[in-house]
Amino acid sequence: MSFSVAGRTAIVTGAGSGINLCFAKLLLSKQCNVVLADLSLRQEAQEVVSRYKQTDSSSSSSAARAIFVKTDVTS
Repeated sequence: MSFSVAGRTAIVTGAGSGINLCFAKLLLSKQCNVVLADLSLRQEAQEVVSRYKQTDSSSSSSAARAIFVKTDVTS
């Protein structure tokens, strides 16, 4: 069975560092848009967001994009 994430959007909680940041990078490499949701971003996560941020309307619509949303999932 084949499954593609290209062109889809994933929300990855805890993506500001560690294994979830690695998972977010994997999704981006497969052309999946990613919302990095965490309390804060480490420098390497900030670099990922900067690299995949859409800067203008001339950017390819098929290119993966990443954004950071400050998120607290504790109860």
